[in-house]
Amino acid sequence: MGMKVVTFNLRCGNDPNGNSIEERAPRLKAVMDRYDADLVGFQEVTPAWMEHLTADFGDEYEIFNKYRAEKNLESTPMMWKKDQFECLDKGYFWLSDTPDIESKGWDTMGCYRICLWATLRSRKTGVEFTFFNTHYGFSDACQLASGKLIMDHISAMKIKAAILTADFNMTPNSAGYRQLTSYFVDVNAKTANDTRTTFHGYNLEHTGSLIDFCFVTPDTITPLASKRIDDLVDGKFPSDHYGVYSEIDVREKLSLVTFNVCNNSNLGKSPEERCRAMRGVLSRYSPDIIGFQEVTPVWLKQFQKMKDYDFACQYRSVNQKEATPIFWKKDLFDLVEEKHFWLSETPEQESKGWGAMYHRICTMVVLRHIATGKKICCFNTHFDFSDQNHVESAALLKARAAEYAGMPVFCTADYNMNIGGAGYRAMRESFKDLRWEVAPRDFTPTINGFDVDMLPPMIIDFVFTNGTGIRPLSYHVIDDCPRGVRLSDHNGIICTFTLENE
Repeated sequence: MGMKVVTFNLRCGNDPNGNSIEERAPRLKAVMDRYDADLVGFQEVTPAWMEHLTADFGDEYEIFNKYRAEKNLESTPMMWKKDQFECLDKGYFWLSDTPDIESKGWDTMGCYRICLWATLRSRKTGVEFTFFNTHYGFSDACQLASGKLIMDHISAMKIKAAILTADFNMTPNSAGYRQLTSYFVDVNAKTANDTRTTFHGYNLEHTGSLIDFCFVTPDTITPLASKRIDDLVDGKFPSDHYGVYSEIDVREKLSLVTFNVCNNSNLGKSPEERCRAMRGVLSRYSPDIIGFQEVTPVWLKQFQKMKDYDFACQYRSVNQKEATPIFWKKDLFDLVEEKHFWLSETPEQESKGWGAMYHRICTMVVLRHIATGKKICCFNTHFDFSDQNHVESAALLKARAAEYAGMPVFCTADYNMNIGGAGYRAMRESFKDLRWEVAPRDFTPTINGFDVDMLPPMIIDFVFTNGTGIRPLSYHVIDDCPRGVRLSDHNGIICTFTLENE
């Protein structure tokens, strides 16, 4: 979803030479109307400014404001177009060691510093993101502590797409800027790369510093354009700062995991113990979709304790209570379609196929992403051992996936095959191995045999996709070993991707 974002320090005071708030407010209105921003972050807003913002923009925009102190009525309000966005949540915190209460922090000027945020959903596309707006203090220590606090909030809130605007009082050569650009992308630096000052003090000849920025999370938001707002109205400035205008494209980021849990209970740790540890690890990764293999009734009972998820499951035979279930977050997806079939010549009935040692079943679901309405098809299975079985199973998956060619298709499994083998080559004829679609590529082994030093290394678990309607972002092997205990004889895989906008 394309968006236009503006950040603008309005200068809190009434300045001489025709630069009082009363005189500057109509200029601001004229300039803002030219840029028609969807989101705006202001700094140095006083009650006098709020009267003008409400009168001039209140019909079109939702305005969220919180003054930084009860006896210091200055703020960093934000506003967004009412007809474009629904506000899901909003709040604020102080840039200090006690962010939840009105407090001064690390600012050498002794000022209160507050950060406002709002989680918004596009009424058109359903894409969600969180918008932060603030005003930094002046010292390196203050800026570094403020940046860490904001990034900690983003992490704690599990935000996937974030926009951060401010008068940062720092330059691109500062430690605070380097800190933020290790996490965010500077829209201006990525696009226009305009190094001119954003502070002028009502002087066109002023050669100050670039201190106002719009930062975005790189995986989920693409910078498109940036421009310094240096418009004058009747030869006059609306503020002592230039505004910064940005165009960005926000996309939905999702994550998918595949994990063979190992049904063998005679390996030192019981399934209950390992499942508790696995649930803890998965809660840190917080995947949106999970494909498990070798799930027995004991494991399924444990996984059903993940209350945020719904699932589809069928055991592979009457006598072999083992399954390849798919779990998905209930608040993100609706189930549209569910199927189960066997990897055999007679896939619609319980059967072994192509010389298999075991019955092999495949779980298939079509999920509708609630926010965007887009559909995703997921297959999850567990191949047998022979090359013939791999090739025939791959052909069956190809045929079934072709029925859903118009949407993203993912195939997760313990494939029991190596890179370069006949089955792998057969899968690559129709699908992309997500490992090869991102950088850096993770070649950590996916089977460990409960032995950290197991040799030779083997990669037999994969995530394949048709590549339709997605942009792969990352691929990571989950080899977490909490308290020195392996979760399984396999390592998991987590992939992230965005749903492409139409």
